[in-house]
Amino acid sequence: MTTQFAKIATTVASLITTISGPSVPASFIMPTSTILRENSAIVEVIEQTTYVIQDTGTEAVASEPYKLMSVKERVMNYFTDTPILAEIARCESHYRHLNEKTGEILRGTYDVRDVGVMQINEHYHLKQAVRLGFDIYTLDGNMAYAKHLYEQKGVQPWSASKPCWGKTSKELAKR
Repeated sequence: MTTQFAKIATTVASLITTISGPSVPASFIMPTSTILRENSAIVEVIEQTTYVIQDTGTEAVASEPYKLMSVKERVMNYFTDTPILAEIARCESHYRHLNEKTGEILRGTYDVRDVGVMQINEHYHLKQAVRLGFDIYTLDGNMAYAKHLYEQKGVQPWSASKPCWGKTSKELAKR
């Protein structure tokens, strides 16, 4: 790797941190395209996120294959095959995973043991989630455990918010 290539990798890492801030989880960054060519390298910039940087030998050029995605976009993409879960996320958390004021995990208004975008209740589900390898405090883990719950119990774990998503679920069933 050339010195110039190393410098641009450092610059990309710095720019991403500046743009997204240190409190924005890497999982909020999603590729819009993939660039894989012969003289390219993948550089680990932030946890779980990679950026492609071309080293043409004479000049290093960073590609721009990433964009910030909102939690709503992430939820909608993740639950494409189970749209009722996306609707439940809207009702349970308004597509928020973190508390906007504190940056901490979003907790329920009525029960502070409900956490994250899917408002998974720690009292009922934390031990099982951990045993199965899900981290309900991350956006990905929260959604994955919600999908697991849905496969096991349907919409029952979110029955308290059914007045919000119930009408939509009937419309989704018609599709």
